[in-house]
Amino acid sequence: MDIRQIRYFTEVALSRSFKGAAARLNISQSSLSRRVADLERSLDTVLLMRHPHGVSLTGGGQLFLERASAILRELDAIEAEVSGRTASVAGVVTVGASPTVSRVLLAPLAATFERPVESIRLRFVEGTQSVLLEGLDAGRIDVALMTTPEPVANCLEEPLFLVSRKRERPRRKAIPITELDRMPLVMFPRPSTNRDLIERKARDLGVTLQCRYEVSNSVVQIEFVRLGLANSILPYFAVADHVTRSSLAVTRIKDLSLSQTLVWRSDRPQNALVAEVAEAIRIIMRRRRSPHLGKGKRAGH
Repeated sequence: MDIRQIRYFTEVALSRSFKGAAARLNISQSSLSRRVADLERSLDTVLLMRHPHGVSLTGGGQLFLERASAILRELDAIEAEVSGRTASVAGVVTVGASPTVSRVLLAPLAATFERPVESIRLRFVEGTQSVLLEGLDAGRIDVALMTTPEPVANCLEEPLFLVSRKRERPRRKAIPITELDRMPLVMFPRPSTNRDLIERKARDLGVTLQCRYEVSNSVVQIEFVRLGLANSILPYFAVADHVTRSSLAVTRIKDLSLSQTLVWRSDRPQNALVAEVAEAIRIIMRRRRSPHLGKGKRAGH
């Protein structure tokens, strides 16, 4: 294993495509594919699943990407320090987010910083809350958008919605959580901040939730709803695109919301690069928020 292989793999993993990574690296796609295959053979582990339209990370690939990102970030820092370049001129920021948030955040964030190579370079890590916290603690993630069950200062509140087929949706625009009693649901597997909040609220009101299926991907949950297998409970941004072009409907659940907040290591200074990326994340998520929530409303204000 060498640094070039690590860089090549990281480009493919972040691009989700050999073609896109090869263009960015200015090498042939076949050469890049051989390099990554050599790396997988040296590790005796499959890091990428190849598909007709791109690649996806295996479990081992996700772990290797997190470690590789930390190595490359450290190398970039060494190079900048030795060459006398400052962090305000060049640098890499690694952003962490859950798979649900990643759908609506990462591509717009990348587009925001689509600038010359001497500007901010973004790397991304997807994972559960525990994976993101571990990455922050180990220094592999610079800033993460985390979900909290209770509002904290300067967070964005995200109301939760019952996702159902249009012909089966409740007639009211908003329903109390008591109407979820014994309703068939598809939910995130534990541990899940989303599920923990819903179950705690339901338990406090004596409501019995019927979790018929456990699915860790919100897009797959929506497919379960589309086929009439169960209903789902999601923030609006996770389902907005599907509602506008399909037979699905959303109904706000009263007094049930999650909070999105940015997290970084408190014992490390937040440099200008991370601060700039964090502000871009806030702007993107505010644009994606539910039209059912008052304009400009934020927790802690």
